[in-house]
Amino acid sequence: MFGNGAATEVASWRDPAGLHEACQTCYPTRLTHGPLIGATTATSARVLVRTDATRRTRVRLANEAMPAETHAAVVYPSPHDDYTAAFDLDGLVAETRYAVEVEVEGVVLGTASLTTAPAAGTSGVFRFAFGSCAKDRAQPIFATIGTLAPDAFLFVGDNHYGNTPDLQSLWWNYRYALEVPERAQLLAATPTLAIWDDHDYVGNNTDGTAPGKANALRAFGDYWGNPPTGLPTEPGVYFRASWGDVDFFMLDDRYERSVLGSAGATILGPEQTAWLERELEASTATFRVIASGTIFSLTGDETWVDYPTSRNRLFSFIRDHAIPGVVLISGDVHRSQLRKIHRTGDYDLPEVVSSPLANSNSTCPASVEPDAAQLACVDTGHYFAVLDVDTTRADPRLVARIVDGSGTSVASMTVLRSELE
Repeated sequence: MFGNGAATEVASWRDPAGLHEACQTCYPTRLTHGPLIGATTATSARVLVRTDATRRTRVRLANEAMPAETHAAVVYPSPHDDYTAAFDLDGLVAETRYAVEVEVEGVVLGTASLTTAPAAGTSGVFRFAFGSCAKDRAQPIFATIGTLAPDAFLFVGDNHYGNTPDLQSLWWNYRYALEVPERAQLLAATPTLAIWDDHDYVGNNTDGTAPGKANALRAFGDYWGNPPTGLPTEPGVYFRASWGDVDFFMLDDRYERSVLGSAGATILGPEQTAWLERELEASTATFRVIASGTIFSLTGDETWVDYPTSRNRLFSFIRDHAIPGVVLISGDVHRSQLRKIHRTGDYDLPEVVSSPLANSNSTCPASVEPDAAQLACVDTGHYFAVLDVDTTRADPRLVARIVDGSGTSVASMTVLRSELE
């Protein structure tokens, strides 16, 4: 029985129009989520969308200066991927703005825009934003990020708080997150790359032994427009991306993480570790930014310090192979920090910690470990970080800023390329 017994209720009802098919979808529109601008290079772009069912879906890019020059792809989203689809569009022109149209069964239902990256290795003036820990339903900080017009935005973990190994629940959390209006608007206008940490992996403080991690990997791949991730021999969400002469090494700190305290415990796993070393050595970028959901410094549970085998190997590799220009970025700890890690026989490693985008705060530590210096720490609001990079200078410069929800820079750190050699 339905209803609450109100006098206006009737026992039965018949549509006077008779039997018909007026309802086309249970959603407000057949395009339920997106477009989301993902991995963008000088000649390609990945655009991710979700529809309400398997329908003919076409994404078209048009050069705004030459509308007749179009690039399009057609996909039929599948329930296997929760009706998400990633469109790979090639043959684009570097540093060019394109209009994006999403057409579902012949009707344009979504629009966006993107700007392609400079050619790999090209020097320039770039801006990148990043952050972690977006739990609250209200996430106005994404609108603030958008006002600064970053060239790319990096999610560095805890992008949602599903805390579950269940595939359907993970899909639901991604849909829920993309329905936050400010977040959806930023991701429709800014190339976005993502890695995870524990809460959007399987659950709080989980590691590579967690049941259901394959479901987490599947759902993550369905809802982010990253380039291909992981290796056939060791899957995960790690990958390398470039913007001009800045390289990003996006790490997976969960899928192969050892049980904390086990002998020789690793945070990355052997194949990802070897992959990172190969990629760092092959890179010729002016700045090499290594991103991890887990912070690299500060003693305590759930940090790289608690995995000394992995941390020492990475830092020793950078020193022994004379890898220049390394900057570390991370999240997770619900406060934002600017730090430098001291290393014997090599340059100090800058670390920028950005958290939370939309969550509660944790208190800044009263002291730091002996091998690190804390230049700034803020813990009274919502924050993101900005990396302003200028590689056209005689001595290229990276300025890291912690920015609050109002757009005010509350701390900054300047790093010269000559200091990272």
